[in-house]
Amino acid sequence: NPALLPERLWRVSCAQATYAPDGDWILPAYFEHRANVEYEAGYFSPRFAVETVKVHLEGDTLIPVAWGTQLVYENMRGFLEPSLIRGTRDYLLTIRAEDGCAYVSRGMDGLQWPQPVPWRFDDGALLETDSTQQHWMMAGGKLHLVYTRKSAESASAMRYRSILFVAEVDETQEVPVLKRNTEQELYPRRQREGIDGLLGNFHVANLPDGTALVGDAYGFYKVENDDIVERYNDVVLKRVSLS
Repeated sequence: NPALLPERLWRVSCAQATYAPDGDWILPAYFEHRANVEYEAGYFSPRFAVETVKVHLEGDTLIPVAWGTQLVYENMRGFLEPSLIRGTRDYLLTIRAEDGCAYVSRGMDGLQWPQPVPWRFDDGALLETDSTQQHWMMAGGKLHLVYTRKSAESASAMRYRSILFVAEVDETQEVPVLKRNTEQELYPRRQREGIDGLLGNFHVANLPDGTALVGDAYGFYKVENDDIVERYNDVVLKRVSLS
């Protein structure tokens, strides 16, 4: 696989990794699938695809030992910033995209994946989001997804990033869904001088005691003529225990 696109950038970034039964790591990576795609705003960026990689740790070096399915989406910047977890039944992968949806796939071994599908709630409604990562959270013995989405309060914020939500994942379905009645606000909307604090570049650390740490930062940006003329950031960290 590296030989297929030797000149292009591979990365494990904004991600959650997990372990195989034999103790090797499985890393969710994304890479430049197609370079120099032009977008409506007049800028160029690579289009990305996602792949999981099994690696063995030898000293301080990670040695790739197996490569998974390449997941390609020919839309905007494609698939990027995947996060992986080993659920109660099998492996689950959540993926950022830029078409107003977030994507999920489930696989038996953490390497072979069916084509991802948009996240939905258990009432059939789409999870409406906008080019923002999601992460897995284990709390209270249950699997959850942490995400941003369109809501009455977040609709005016860039990419709906003014609230960080969490909901329990129903793993019993063939395609995992979010349980609507479990949704909560992990970090609510905050304003500073009338400006929404932007969230979304966050991370989740699942702890052995059944709780989780969720870290983010509210970013307040005053913009004039497309330039940031004033900024203020407030870093936040919360321990979460859900039952």
